[in-house]
Amino acid sequence: MLVLLEKIASVMSRIKSLIQLCFLLALAGTAWLLAAAPVAMQDQWLIPGIVLTMWLLMAMSITVLFRQPAQVNGEPEGWWHHTKAKMGRWLMQVLAWIVIGICLALVIISLQLAMNWFRYH
Repeated sequence: MLVLLEKIASVMSRIKSLIQLCFLLALAGTAWLLAAAPVAMQDQWLIPGIVLTMWLLMAMSITVLFRQPAQVNGEPEGWWHHTKAKMGRWLMQVLAWIVIGICLALVIISLQLAMNWFRYH
């Protein structure tokens, strides 16, 4: 699982600056919608803005967190170093499961928000 997330992160790291720029623009646009936009515009664009911002944040998180997961070397360097490496790898596995759970929750939330948005527009 960590290998798959590392491959996804390495592919996404090629466009990391574009993802960051899009995230900042989406965040600024959503903040503007919340703070200063007319109510009619908020009704029309707030849900897509929130969904886009959440997905871009998730993409940025995957790119940063799983760029280089902890590796366990086959060379013996002492029990403490080996234990630390195994614990780091285990924590990355737990983090991967948490990120996958958040992605699944984000899919469900996105579908519900999209159905609600399409119902009224």
